[in-house]
Amino acid sequence: MKFDCAKDTLIQAVNIVSRSVSSKAVQPVLEGILFQVDHDRLELTATNMEISVKTAIPVNCDEAGSVVLQSNLIADVVRKLSGSDVFFEIDDTYQTKIECGLSTFNLRGLPDDEFPGFPPIADDDEFIIDSVELKSMINDTVFAVAQRENIPVLTGMKLEISGDQIRVIALDGYRLAVREGKLIKPASEDLSVIVPGKSMSELARLLPDAEENIVVNLSKSQIFFEIGETRYTSRLLEGEFINFRNIIPKEKNTSVVIDRQELLLGTERTALMARVGKNNLIKMDFEGDKVILTSNAEDVGTARDMVPIQKTGDDIRIAFNSKFVIDVLRALKSDKITMDFTNQVGPMTIEGEGYTYLILPVRVMN
Repeated sequence: MKFDCAKDTLIQAVNIVSRSVSSKAVQPVLEGILFQVDHDRLELTATNMEISVKTAIPVNCDEAGSVVLQSNLIADVVRKLSGSDVFFEIDDTYQTKIECGLSTFNLRGLPDDEFPGFPPIADDDEFIIDSVELKSMINDTVFAVAQRENIPVLTGMKLEISGDQIRVIALDGYRLAVREGKLIKPASEDLSVIVPGKSMSELARLLPDAEENIVVNLSKSQIFFEIGETRYTSRLLEGEFINFRNIIPKEKNTSVVIDRQELLLGTERTALMARVGKNNLIKMDFEGDKVILTSNAEDVGTARDMVPIQKTGDDIRIAFNSKFVIDVLRALKSDKITMDFTNQVGPMTIEGEGYTYLILPVRVMN
């Protein structure tokens, strides 16, 4: 096996696949990246058995072949090389010689016999979505994915497809995040799947910031994303996801219109003391034309902030985990938002065109 390629292109490809390499692999081969060269094309593949990533770059191929190289080592080596072109030569024992500029490395590779094959891409259910749209939908909801695995299905994000509409839902038992978007090409039928939150978070890092068509395919157990020369796949979760529509209050006794950025800054300031108190708790008193934000840390001090509001309905005192509030306010893009409440023990909802957020309050003594 013998080939050469541009260093910068190789670095980019290694960066794409290396994040999916398992850090606690039971097999040494799973700690590596599979290099496969044929017909002036190098394919790099990595997997942690939950997600798999494959990408390709052009090379000058003198001799085809394959080898598995330890992920962390090969990533560090290619980043530190000083030249512009990298030359690889692998012998029959998988000893890998790498030359670039005045530098030479000799690495011990592994055969690809035990490396898992990339799952065959299904073409039964396919739809197309814009990269910017998909990335935004993931980033605006992934923070609400459950981190504990006591209810495994809530560690995932639900994707609902209906016609040319797509909805992404995340729910951790304390908060709900829903984002809606539009498909460039709809699927042939309505679909509903649950993708692990970690898989979606990694996908968001791979998606380009510029507009680009992302082709998505589904099988019974896998979801596949085609991103230019990169193929990304994740297993699906099984189980019944909570119907988010049933937990959104039908009535509201207090409705507040507020400047999102002012509330965000006020909450962040008040949260400084809440974090010192190690409970992240902030109280919100909606009174007349203002909301008063307060927090305290025993034996340390207190914080108080105020933001103007336009309120309809009853005054209300309510408390929240400040991190939950900040996550939502950072995800929102609107200058003005509307916050709806039922009472001090009921959830706060923030709804607008294409989004719904819900946060459960913390019960405190008045």
